[in-house]
Amino acid sequence: MSFKSGLLATVDTSRVASYGYDQRVEVFGEHGMVNTFNEPETTVEVATKTGFKKPVSEWSFPQRYKHTYTIELAEYCAMLAHTPMMVEDEATLMRHAELEKVATCAEFSWKLGRKVFLSEVDELRELEKKGELKAQ
Repeated sequence: MSFKSGLLATVDTSRVASYGYDQRVEVFGEHGMVNTFNEPETTVEVATKTGFKKPVSEWSFPQRYKHTYTIELAEYCAMLAHTPMMVEDEATLMRHAELEKVATCAEFSWKLGRKVFLSEVDELRELEKKGELKAQ
């Protein structure tokens, strides 16, 4: 993906890795970088004269995000019990719609084998519904 600012972004995704679902982020810039890694089952690492041994990563979402899912479920239950019902503000809802459009744009780019602009997404969705979406 490329942005007006000149930023380039590459997303590689696969849920088919022999060691579980791989989730890593690397961000590089002129002033430094940031990395996030897959969460390991434990933080224990063993070092010997033959090298380092680390635990495997948590397998997938239920294991990695147990705490997050618990909080989300508690908030959902609180929302249902609240009168009048709590609803996300408009800005939060629109952020989700915009993120979905970016993901859809990336999917169309993969399907079509070319760069796809956000401005094309709605038209491409219509073509796909009609079965008229063609790779170039």
